[in-house]
Amino acid sequence: LARDVVWAEDGAEVGVSPRGKETMEVLRDAAASRTVAIGNGPPARGADLVTLLEDARATRGTYPLVVSRDNGGAQKSLELARFLEREKVIVLRNYPHTPRHNPVAERAIGELKEVSGLDAGVMLADEGEAARRLESAWWTLDHCRLRARLGYRTAAAADAEMPMWYNYTTRECFYTAAR
Repeated sequence: LARDVVWAEDGAEVGVSPRGKETMEVLRDAAASRTVAIGNGPPARGADLVTLLEDARATRGTYPLVVSRDNGGAQKSLELARFLEREKVIVLRNYPHTPRHNPVAERAIGELKEVSGLDAGVMLADEGEAARRLESAWWTLDHCRLRARLGYRTAAAADAEMPMWYNYTTRECFYTAAR
């Protein structure tokens, strides 16, 4: 019912460029189905996920109260764990390779792949092709796709109309109660 309460995070392969395997990491706001940030490049490390969260905060103005993610390699990094603890973000861990445990992120990945035409094994012309295609797909999904669950509004329109989590609680109160 409020934006930036839960961001779902996950990653997937999106093709092969001259530098090798290309992946994407996606952060999507669960309330409005709006993509918060996308990272792209070689398989992510913990530092890459920290950077993705910092970039998302710069755009959104806040971190979420909760990050939903699986227990993949980068997600288990000590650097990411310390960062989330320092910023008082609760981690909702899901089983890897169990899409029903993180449906928001899985849906984001599926939609981005569908619209961009990217997937594992797609041959990319250069190192920037995946980023360009993902950026275009991101815009289309957030600003052009009408969503029934949002009253046939776009994710961007629904997101703009939603209240912020801090209208209801403080990070400290939420973090203490959830821990």
